[in-house]
Amino acid sequence: MAGSTAHGQPVISLNDLQNIKRKFEEDLVVLTDSIQKLQAIQQHFLASQEHTKQMETIPDGAEVLVPLCDGLLVRGKAVDVGVNLVDIGAGYFVEMSQEKTRDYCKRRVEFLNAQLSRLQSVGQEKMQQRQMVISAMQQQMAQMKLTGPRAAAGSIAAR
Repeated sequence: MAGSTAHGQPVISLNDLQNIKRKFEEDLVVLTDSIQKLQAIQQHFLASQEHTKQMETIPDGAEVLVPLCDGLLVRGKAVDVGVNLVDIGAGYFVEMSQEKTRDYCKRRVEFLNAQLSRLQSVGQEKMQQRQMVISAMQQQMAQMKLTGPRAAAGSIAAR
């Protein structure tokens, strides 16, 4: 993988740099996917928060359409609209008041904001590191053009 220069610094081959770059790109794809999924979950909680506000305007006994899944609704009657059944994960549901439901959704959104911020920061670091690898590859390729492939192998020291 690495040789050394006259100064004793390790050298990374062009092939190894390409592998490192590929790994950064794979990591960036995973991070981007994770960010998109967290943003979708965040939108879900924001929508739930908004729906609890709308539910306050529905009188007890009013006819409503209840979604069972996308595109499938059933008729129902609103009963005790001041209390929500909230999915807290792992198949567990908890009854909460409108206010507690909104507070729960707000806390989840804040938590997701913190996670998104952290992932975006990691993504920025990975992009910077990837760019450093690309620069090293460009330097090595430029050196190869000037001196030939054998001389370039010993010219780029690891950072």
